[in-house]
Amino acid sequence: MNMLIQPMGSFSGLGFSPARLSSSALEAMDLDKDLKSIKQMASSSILPSPQRLKEYISACILKGKIREKGDDFILSMLEVFQLQAEEGIESAPEEREAVVMADTRSYVLPRERLVGSKIESLN
Repeated sequence: MNMLIQPMGSFSGLGFSPARLSSSALEAMDLDKDLKSIKQMASSSILPSPQRLKEYISACILKGKIREKGDDFILSMLEVFQLQAEEGIESAPEEREAVVMADTRSYVLPRERLVGSKIESLN
């Protein structure tokens, strides 16, 4: 049976594509250090930048470390979302994308798809 699964509500319209990182920036990222920093910020009532969160989870996926880092990231996001709720702040699209990417352990390429060994446009 063919099924089409689409994001709904506040998740509709999100791209779920990885953050653009140069190969040198990706290589230089220390995933353990960055996650520790994100956790410290949240526990100190400081909201990490949404772009930083998406870059972190993108790096986890691109480095092949998402299976071991995804759950810890989601747990740290619980603190971030709790802070936002206490302050009446809506989560940013990048934060919602990062949580879905961590939960599903993947991302999608918008408007393109991989067919065999080539990418074709969906437009």
